[in-house]
Amino acid sequence: MSTSLIVVTVILLVLTVAAVFIYLVATGRKKLEILKKQTLDRATRTEAEVLSIAEAEGGYEYGTTRKIGLRLKLNVRHPARGTYEASTHWLVSEILIPQVQPAKILPVLVNADDPARVYPNTDGIEFADWILKGI
Repeated sequence: MSTSLIVVTVILLVLTVAAVFIYLVATGRKKLEILKKQTLDRATRTEAEVLSIAEAEGGYEYGTTRKIGLRLKLNVRHPARGTYEASTHWLVSEILIPQVQPAKILPVLVNADDPARVYPNTDGIEFADWILKGI
């Protein structure tokens, strides 16, 4: 086999593997987005009082947006389960941090299957597990 044929074969193999990888990543992301939407559609809309906050891992900057990782302890006011405490990890836009302080009331979504998973229901705030862990 000639050297040029080997080089072309290796290049085609690398490009094929890269294309398959990109396809799998794109397909996986789409499935995760569908799962996220289904989870939020089933979640209970309610509110929670912030009991405490602490800085956590996971902050990031994207263009002019800076999000800070915060660990929150919330007093969730669930319409069917009553009031209970839950801890959560959110990524909060830097400009919204004054709204996420102790004694503040926030709109939240509570997971239908796992009430300990409390999602923010405010633009500019994200549930950290979906961003950091891809779930």
